[in-house]
Amino acid sequence: MLLAGLAILVVPLLLMACAPSDPPPTSPLDEDPRTSAPGASTPLPTSTASPDVTASATATSSVTPTSDASAEAEQVTGEAIARLAEWIGAPETEFRLTSIEAVDWPDACLGIENPAIACAEVITPGYRVTLHHVAAPSSPYLVHASEGGRYSWAPSRGPVPRTVASVDADAGTVDLESLDASEDHMGTLQRTVPGSFLEVPLRELEPGQRVVIGTADPLNGADAGLIVLLVPIDE
Repeated sequence: MLLAGLAILVVPLLLMACAPSDPPPTSPLDEDPRTSAPGASTPLPTSTASPDVTASATATSSVTPTSDASAEAEQVTGEAIARLAEWIGAPETEFRLTSIEAVDWPDACLGIENPAIACAEVITPGYRVTLHHVAAPSSPYLVHASEGGRYSWAPSRGPVPRTVASVDADAGTVDLESLDASEDHMGTLQRTVPGSFLEVPLRELEPGQRVVIGTADPLNGADAGLIVLLVPIDE
């Protein structure tokens, strides 16, 4: 009788030990195998970039994570368009994004060479934003930005030394002495816009005076290029 009782107790225990157990609970930190590994990078949305004619910068092709990168790129693009429209004096709706690229600028001036401004040589993370006008997709307008929210208009042509031929301060235009076609990449007639950096007023410029000038392409097929920066050269 005692042996029979022990057998009755042992059999259920053996059955319980052999029964399949529930899987252990998963950690909320476990990754879905379909997602990318920690630290994976996703490029910012970009299209064909235009040549950069200002100081060189080290491009960083991606930002992590994807959702943050897309949101940040959208915010930077919107602000760049708003700033450029204000600098040029045109509606924001006339500009479109060509490309946006995360870069490390070589200085605090966001890679823009301006002889009138001393720049601290410190690596400054930011973005190179290339925009275009709806009527001229092949003409780039360059906006340099920092991660801290600073935006600067960069010349798409120059800056280079040129000689003033004539000045019409009332019209806000400067005519430059002509160069050989192979050397002249910006043309002769240039005009000021709200965002032009002028170290001195146009009325103080004289024919024959040497200047450093950086420009952007004319808007809507106009004859005059847009002055981004103009600084007299002390000789």
